[in-house]
Amino acid sequence: MFLVVGGLLHNQISIKFINVEGILLYVRKMKKYKLGLVIIVFLVLAGIKSTVRCTVITVPDDYPTIKEAILSAYTGDTIRIKAGEYTENITIDKRLTLEGQDAILNGKIIINAKNVKISKITIQNSVEGVKISSSGSATLYSLIIENCTYGIKIEGSGRADIRSGIFRGCEYGIYGEKTTGVIVDSSTFSDNTNALHFSSVSGSSISNSRIEDSTTGIYLSLSNSVSISKNIVTDCETGIDMQNSDGNIKDNFLKNDTNINLNNVRNSEISGNEIQGGTTGMLLKYSPGNEISSNRIKNVSSYGIQIMYQSRDCKFYNNIIYGNTYGIAVLAGCDGTKIVNNTLYSNSDKSIWVHDSQEILIQNNIIAKGKYGVYSQESSLEINYNDFWKNTKANIFGTDVGIGMYNIFQDPIFLNAEAENFKLNINSPCVDFGELQDSPGTDFEGKKRPHGKGVDLGAYEVATVQITLVANTIDYDLADEFIEFLDMNNAIITTISAADFPEHQEDKIILVLGGPDAYDGIGYIVQNILDGNEIEWIRKEGNFTMFIKTNTWRDGQLILVLAGSDRDLTKAACTQNKEEAFTQMEEWL
Repeated sequence: MFLVVGGLLHNQISIKFINVEGILLYVRKMKKYKLGLVIIVFLVLAGIKSTVRCTVITVPDDYPTIKEAILSAYTGDTIRIKAGEYTENITIDKRLTLEGQDAILNGKIIINAKNVKISKITIQNSVEGVKISSSGSATLYSLIIENCTYGIKIEGSGRADIRSGIFRGCEYGIYGEKTTGVIVDSSTFSDNTNALHFSSVSGSSISNSRIEDSTTGIYLSLSNSVSISKNIVTDCETGIDMQNSDGNIKDNFLKNDTNINLNNVRNSEISGNEIQGGTTGMLLKYSPGNEISSNRIKNVSSYGIQIMYQSRDCKFYNNIIYGNTYGIAVLAGCDGTKIVNNTLYSNSDKSIWVHDSQEILIQNNIIAKGKYGVYSQESSLEINYNDFWKNTKANIFGTDVGIGMYNIFQDPIFLNAEAENFKLNINSPCVDFGELQDSPGTDFEGKKRPHGKGVDLGAYEVATVQITLVANTIDYDLADEFIEFLDMNNAIITTISAADFPEHQEDKIILVLGGPDAYDGIGYIVQNILDGNEIEWIRKEGNFTMFIKTNTWRDGQLILVLAGSDRDLTKAACTQNKEEAFTQMEEWL
């Protein structure tokens, strides 16, 4: 960019911008000039904003080392590092993007600037692979970090977004201290001493990652509002270890020695996790007010879930706990615990063990094929609306506890317990038997409960509405919201095409999606359900509705046709009538 100022009085001045970042001003006096004019020129220059310059620098083509490329780069530049091995330590003190192309760095990267991006570099054999200082922040994508003391170290107020990384053979895969908002996603950790170790790192998220063969998979202390979700953690001495922290542990798969260890963790949610094997499923100490729900825990050699030492007011909902030695243990001052709507099956010793804990509610559970159903010592329990079945030693044991009210002692009739399917048959005595008060609003799969006249016992709410759904593939896909609504309300849906309809023509409840002109034979079925006036009306542009037909091909039959004058309006008919359709089906039954 050039700026020339000339022809002012008898003076001529030439002004040249040579460098956009550090402006070089060249002033050449052609004749005698006044001092005031020079001052004016500098004032004008001071108000000029330099343009943004973004350049791609290639190593080693443009510079032989990464360090030299960084020193020569300007803010916003991209440095591409070609395949090869580089032995150097580098510091980034400006906003840059580093892109590796099968590059290997024997050394470390220190980040002191904000919004740095680094991707596709292998970093190895260093004390610190990447260090983000308190003044830095970075997005780190597809890094491979091997054989470092600290794979990534985040200090102070430094921030990091770490995705698709691979960490191997480090003492600490990722280490964070006294910072917030660290994100780890879709990364792999193997053969590290401590895969992820966070202290005073609040508001952070660890998700969609695989962690294996480490002493500790995930460790957090003094960290609040953390989220640990959808990870696979296996073959570690301790899978998840939280100390003096809070947050959510959801939808993880764990197969370790100790799977989840919580100490002084309060008001957190531990839900949707699958735990297999090891010596401990979950252990909570000094951890009050937590909700433990919808976990599947099996084949643990000691405790499926153990809470102790003043872990008061915890709630156990919708858990499926089977094949362990102990199912749920509530020990040493865990007053006010609620154990509601869980399925405990084939736990070899005590399915529920309560010791030195008061005001414990045990309700709406299925407790089957253990040694003891409920084993109580020095505690006060309310045991109501449970099904105890084939517990070999005693269903309810303890000198300080009675049988309770409204319990049953019948086969719960699971669909297939041997195949680990603990859903209830529609004819189970557990259907509608439970107590609504203190029961959760959904079941293990997130479906609404109660569904029928009462709450079902155990982790699942049984499906009681069975629907034959007739649709072509296009209308079926467009009605996804409607179908999801039915599923969440515990409907069993059998989906068929028009070609299969003759075999289902006399089913009790039939739901047809589409109008009289729908493709793939659906229209022909509709023409045989609706009368002439209804067919004429639904063909008019802009019309859509739900037709209700009864006893069409048999007595006691309900047929609902959701249709519109075009495909989008058929979708509208489904969306706007979903609740009314379900109500019609429930009332018909």
